[in-house]
Amino acid sequence: MEKAGKAYWILLAAAYLVGRYPFLSLGYGVDSDAWRIARSGADWLSGGGCYSPSRPPGYPAMELAAGIFRSAFSLNAFVALLGFGAVVAFYLLGRRLGIEKIRLATAAFAFAPLFWVFSSTSMDYVPALCFVLFAFLLAGKPIISGIVFGLAMTFRPASIVLLPALIYYNYQNGGRRAAIWSLSAALSFALLCFASLYSIYKIPFRAPFSVGMPIRRRLLFAGYRAYGAFGAGGWFAVAAGTILSIIHRDKSRNVLMLAALVVFPFLAMWAIFPHESGYWIAAVPFLIMTAFAGAGRSAYLIAILLILPVDISPRAKTPDGYRFAPHIVSGMVLDDFQTRHEIMRLRKGLPAYPAEDGSFTITGRDAALFELNPSFERAGEIAGHDLWKSKMSGGYFVDGLPAEAVDSLVSQGFHVKILQDAVSATALIFGWTPDEKGVEIFNALRRGNH
Repeated sequence: MEKAGKAYWILLAAAYLVGRYPFLSLGYGVDSDAWRIARSGADWLSGGGCYSPSRPPGYPAMELAAGIFRSAFSLNAFVALLGFGAVVAFYLLGRRLGIEKIRLATAAFAFAPLFWVFSSTSMDYVPALCFVLFAFLLAGKPIISGIVFGLAMTFRPASIVLLPALIYYNYQNGGRRAAIWSLSAALSFALLCFASLYSIYKIPFRAPFSVGMPIRRRLLFAGYRAYGAFGAGGWFAVAAGTILSIIHRDKSRNVLMLAALVVFPFLAMWAIFPHESGYWIAAVPFLIMTAFAGAGRSAYLIAILLILPVDISPRAKTPDGYRFAPHIVSGMVLDDFQTRHEIMRLRKGLPAYPAEDGSFTITGRDAALFELNPSFERAGEIAGHDLWKSKMSGGYFVDGLPAEAVDSLVSQGFHVKILQDAVSATALIFGWTPDEKGVEIFNALRRGNH
């Protein structure tokens, strides 16, 4: 490797490490599923050795990693390491696809806010993406490519939506036989892993579920989450770069086709599961490749827009939900950092929260506050949501409730409260406000009623 190349990778690795390090000790992350993964892994490799999926249908590779790396710091560091592996795979795949300014594109990918956040969080998105990218990189060896892709599915089963893209790319590199072998190897490896797991631990199969909400709110929620995946500057960069790649499609045809086979399945999945920004992560590298494939001199501007530390929010919080009010806000990375600090404060502060025995408090978060928290115990479910009970006060806590469930509790004489930070999200997702239901608003951190 030439000196310039060595210097580039040393600087990139150092910047990557410095950027992720402050996040590693801030718990398992903002996403409640990360805390469920940690709990599942701890139960699995504990003395009892009982495997209980963090959520259906099971994420065994990530849950196994959580059992091995017991602390939040070590598990986040494991994810960060695989994240840098994804960066390396991105570079090698982009160079093979003939993307100009691939080093600039790689840096933009490494510090794209969505990837930055989830490469320091104990979620399965980035580990799965790492193996997906290496599976594409190994397309000339279809059986190995398929096995590596199957491994990605054991980290995150939803990676299967990228299988058509893998088949296409193996076909491009080795013809019909390569495409068939890669498909067979991927499905065989994943099915063998899941069948063995279900058989050994006698796990009843449960399909993944979506958040139930009216179509209008679903579209608004999906649109806002999709917008947040890149932000205003990032989406402008992706759109402008894609247009340039289409104009110069003589040299970017393979990138455009591969990106289309990746992005369109995610758009369909997004309509079903609109509540997770992380679902976009697998599409991020291919969207960035598309943006750079025909960018030419615009590549530097595209890179800057993709990694902007600030964003333009199209909405502002109000007591009744949200209203359209574009304004400049801190970007996803700083917002995630602040939210993780807030979650850690709430985990310590909620046990002393004055929730009387039998009361119900809506928190806007569940597992991130209560999993692996010795001050709380699971108390079943209510309206399909996990219910938690404070060992200190006897009060009940839940992340969110539909309007009919709140009406039922109030009619039975229960005292229902909602944390201040959960008001806007509740209005957006469930369509009700505290004033409509006579629900008390409470700020747990300031210990003051509103």
